[in-house]
Amino acid sequence: MSYYSRSSPFANSAIVAGIYLPELLNKEITPGEALDWLEQKEQTFFEIRNNFELPANVIQNFIEGKGSNKFPETSYSFGVFDYDFRELFPEAIYQSMRKSLIEFSRKIKGFEEGIIMGFESKTSSPIQVIRDDKYLAAGFENLYVIGEGSRRAGGIISSAVDGIKAATTLIE
Repeated sequence: MSYYSRSSPFANSAIVAGIYLPELLNKEITPGEALDWLEQKEQTFFEIRNNFELPANVIQNFIEGKGSNKFPETSYSFGVFDYDFRELFPEAIYQSMRKSLIEFSRKIKGFEEGIIMGFESKTSSPIQVIRDDKYLAAGFENLYVIGEGSRRAGGIISSAVDGIKAATTLIE
């Protein structure tokens, strides 16, 4: 994270736990059911405190399955509070995150001293728009869904690349 010259002491980053809902829920689901499941998780997350404080845990404590009573300083102005993320996530997601955090902590000195805080339910759209090789959405004559909404990009850079490729294709 950088306010100027990458001089902020904080990182704005995420650990992504990829999930396949039909496997996680052990049943076939519709796109609407997938969105409903995510919305329910988001609602549950907010209702923990019914305000904008963020549930949090020090990474080492998350790995060890215990709480945190003291947190390092954060850039989040609404505050954080100790939370056991196993209460929000299915065990498969919790364990996936735990394994990733162990690996990050092994590779990045001091990583385990950081904080897990908050919950981002989507890195990209859970519904994929079918499009042809010219980026045109199926069934439309003039709709081009590009970037995260196309589910072919998961962030700023990959969305920008998807947009550049689409624009280049349209220009040609």
